[in-house]
Amino acid sequence: MRVLILSQYCWPEVDHKCLPLAKELKKNGHKVEILTTYPNRPSGKIYPGYKFKLYQKENIDGITINRVPSYLDHSHSGLKRMLSYISFAISASLIGQFLVKKHDVIFVYHAPPTIAIPAIYLKLIYHSKIFYDINDYWPDTVVELGLLKNSILIFLLTQYCNFTYKFFDNINVVSNGYKNKLLDLGISRSKISLIYNWSLPINNLKSSYYDQYSEIFKKYFTIVYAGNVGQAQNLDIILDVVEEFIKNDTQNIKFFIIGSGVEKLFLENEVIRRNLSEYIIFTGFIPSENIGQFLENASSLFLHLRKIPLFDITIPSKLVSYFIYSKPVLCGVGGESASIVSESKSGICFEPQNVLDLNLKILQLKKLKESERAEMGKSGRHVYDTLFAFEIGTKKIIEEMKKLANKNAT
Repeated sequence: MRVLILSQYCWPEVDHKCLPLAKELKKNGHKVEILTTYPNRPSGKIYPGYKFKLYQKENIDGITINRVPSYLDHSHSGLKRMLSYISFAISASLIGQFLVKKHDVIFVYHAPPTIAIPAIYLKLIYHSKIFYDINDYWPDTVVELGLLKNSILIFLLTQYCNFTYKFFDNINVVSNGYKNKLLDLGISRSKISLIYNWSLPINNLKSSYYDQYSEIFKKYFTIVYAGNVGQAQNLDIILDVVEEFIKNDTQNIKFFIIGSGVEKLFLENEVIRRNLSEYIIFTGFIPSENIGQFLENASSLFLHLRKIPLFDITIPSKLVSYFIYSKPVLCGVGGESASIVSESKSGICFEPQNVLDLNLKILQLKKLKESERAEMGKSGRHVYDTLFAFEIGTKKIIEEMKKLANKNAT
């Protein structure tokens, strides 16, 4: 089977899916290549070592990665974001067609939804099948986050998304909530697969990033957030709960915020303005291979998303990543995610955007015996091993794509 992986985002950006899946396909004897743009997330600036060219080919562990230009942006501006999405769609279609080899199946990593344009274009050229992997449900994502408010544009985007589904041979979703959304649109159940997002196996790489903070982890109850610092995460709740700690003279708690994003500078300035630097530590962006020690040594791992209906049907990939480190999760996401954490007893849930509830749950978690918190962590690891393991997810995706390739051959 020959597979093309199409994604606007890929290694060396945070990439749990594209390059790892490509390596697994190659390991199983399939031929695979990737079509993407130049790495720029989360800063919106091209990574060191890359130059902006008409195209670039590179080889990573035997996988050919084809890069085409796009307008690089990862800012608050909806117009600039859309320009970034559309420019990649055009480049991937017009330039990409001359770079990639004939393929049987296109694995399409969605979002953004404009990725459907080159997917459909290349499908028509090569008569290939499309395996469309939905990781964000549009247009709900941008509407509920307040990034798109124009009713006409919302209508047009909705019609566009619904129209593109007709061209996909298999639509994979990463939660039951997404599946129900597609079924409500009238999409055939036989066309939909449910394969959860995975996280990569634990990386025990020793890190100088961690060394400078190691004493803090030994002395304090540490709560670690690692990931994108954006609008959806609404991390100013951390600042608010720390003020509650100060007000109630709660001691011995430190928050770590690892990562970057459009909200990071605002939060850093707020921490200074509100005199919270003693309690909240920003490490900035740390390469994913160097984050493991932070998560392994934390007292608890923190997850939060804004309180909107969309996130009730979402299982954030961050939750899956956290489970692998066998630490209790402070989960501020409702719906399906909260059910998983509560039913597995892998952490403690709090109501999203509820500072007082978060304060109560942190104190509740802190009062537990170390052995009780360790048991929560083991439960989370069990959930990962049985539902979200890399080997489980990749095996299912490869099986689905092989079915599509066989249909293509007949």
